Amino acid sequence: MPEIRIIGNFDRFEIVKRVVLEFIEYEKNLPNRNPQDGIIYLVERFSDKGLTPLRIKRPGYKKNFDFEVLIIPEYGLGEGSHEELVNVFLWLSKTNQDLIEALREVYCCERDNNVDSIIRNYSLGIREEIFLKVVKWLFIMEDIIYWHYKGREFLFNLMFYNLNLHLRGGQEPKNFKKPQSLEKAMKKIDLTWQTC
Repeated sequence: MPEIRIIGNFDRFEIVKRVVLEFIEYEKNLPNRNPQDGIIYLVERFSDKGLTPLRIKRPGYKKNFDFEVLIIPEYGLGEGSHEELVNVFLWLSKTNQDLIEALREVYCCERDNNVDSIIRNYSLGIREEIFLKVVKWLFIMEDIIYWHYKGREFLFNLMFYNLNLHLRGGQEPKNFKKPQSLEKAMKKIDLTWQTC
């Protein structure tokens, strides 16, 4: 199984370029195949060696260089919908207040895009490690699909908004389908859209 490692001082545009080039280099010489079979890439390993490494599958649901992050039950993230990720994020944040800063570092491609370094810096556990490594690849997927739009920003700001709602009185998490709707909701409670 081919492996893609994104560790280094890269911004999101360089990450997209590197991932897409990895796809091209590996897939260009493959014989004709059924696209439904897909191609699996290993992308992250966990500190708990008993956990199945994180993998992505091409093609994803859309066209071109889209991929699917394979979120399996043992990760405890449901199917990985935005709503499920927000709920896991809020649950994990109750026991570790530094998780939002760790997530911000993943979002902003800091610490050489090395989630293990972020985990060590904030003394986070395996549940947070799984969450952050999955979200790292969801951010990358969003960057590839929505190149000129707010995919990465939308996912991060959805979590940021819901954490703030929770901290302001335990309101139920809210989900949004479009970045514009989330931006309006954030303005109503005097939150600024978070960028890097």
